[in-house]
Amino acid sequence: MSHCASPSRCTPLNVATGARVDVDFPELSTHHRHFCLAEDLLVLCDKASNAIRLLNPLTRVLVEFPAISDVRFLDPPSTKVDVPNPPVIKGAGIDDSTCPPTLVLCLRNKLSHVVCAKPGDGHWVSVHHGEQRVVLVTALGGILLQSLLSFRGRCYFTTPRGDIMTVDLGPMTSHRSPKKPRMVYLHREMALGDRVEAASYLVRSHNDDRMLMVRYSFSRHGDLTDGDGNPPVKTFMSCGNPSRMEVSEMDIDGRRLIPLHGIGNSAAVFVGDTHSIMLSTGKFPKIAANTVYMNYFWQRVRRFGTYQFEDGTTTLPRDLRRNKEGREEGFSPCACHLELDDYLICHSHSR
Repeated sequence: MSHCASPSRCTPLNVATGARVDVDFPELSTHHRHFCLAEDLLVLCDKASNAIRLLNPLTRVLVEFPAISDVRFLDPPSTKVDVPNPPVIKGAGIDDSTCPPTLVLCLRNKLSHVVCAKPGDGHWVSVHHGEQRVVLVTALGGILLQSLLSFRGRCYFTTPRGDIMTVDLGPMTSHRSPKKPRMVYLHREMALGDRVEAASYLVRSHNDDRMLMVRYSFSRHGDLTDGDGNPPVKTFMSCGNPSRMEVSEMDIDGRRLIPLHGIGNSAAVFVGDTHSIMLSTGKFPKIAANTVYMNYFWQRVRRFGTYQFEDGTTTLPRDLRRNKEGREEGFSPCACHLELDDYLICHSHSR
């Protein structure tokens, strides 16, 4: 968790035990802090060179990666990707299927790119869209995605509708089909109606033994049936639109989603494009159990803050940008002034 008092100060939080400690990392003052956690490591971008570094907050060890300004397509070979400065990194994961392991990042600006590199590589490689075919996205070299999760040594992605994909890292090919690294599907969402909008997020269970997908969906056309015309089990109204919240467990070996009745009576989930996190309400008793906390972006857009699976109710959105006189102000998430739930609401969708 970051602090406004000092650019080099932060508070690592152990989400399993609730333990936290204030530490000072001089590296944070010279880097853009993206706080996309990859296996408990912080992703940093050097302000001067754009080099990416992984920081272990416990050992203070830094691992060097190429400058993120040098990203190249597989097709056509060696063509550079236009990366903004500073880059917009919205998600990070580590894939252990290579030696040394590969760092995978999501870059988002006008298009979304998944890029990967290993320590010692000369540049980053833009992952090919592979099996994904989305008009006006993949044709321009981008990939349609919502969230990234590193789980049991592999990187998994969702699309907004709830498709689940992973990265086939190699061996790298660029002159024949299929090109690698590339995206491959594990599960394709077929039940959601064509006129339904959705946002889907992957999250590890608080004991790290399961991968879950949380999906919020709504329809501006008043029809929230699935692809077979069946109505959903529970709906609620948001901005005058029928809406629903779902949670499923991903069976990786079976390549299927198993619907669940909720998060569980001892856990809650904070969802966001940067990352999603599940907390034990036993360790964090101020957090409401069996509840999805929407990130700050969705709270402002869809006008609700949390969804509680137990009774299907929602709470009002948090308005963290207004001062005591009601004037809107800009702010950065800061552990100095925010409660944990408010900090995570902002941090899970930080830009």
